[in-house]
Amino acid sequence: MGQNSTFKFRAECFTNLISLFKVMVVMHPECTIQKVSIKKIDNLPDVEVEMDVLECNFGKLRACMERAPDGHVMSETLDYADRYTGRRLGRLKLCR
Repeated sequence: MGQNSTFKFRAECFTNLISLFKVMVVMHPECTIQKVSIKKIDNLPDVEVEMDVLECNFGKLRACMERAPDGHVMSETLDYADRYTGRRLGRLKLCR
């Protein structure tokens, strides 16, 4: 059995999250989404997402976000759930 990870990130809207799922199916079909929790952020269209995934590491998920239309906010806020702050990292800081 593969490794399970929990990630948290923000998306500009629910549609961007759906776009991410579509990209994941094509780029990394081995990634299995175990659970998704979606929370609306105040009066904004933004949503905060917590996602439990199997066989999907940080790099794979970020790569999918980078390929998803308007995936920049997801990519810039992505972190492990226990380290998530919701702050956007600049594009230069994404290259760890």
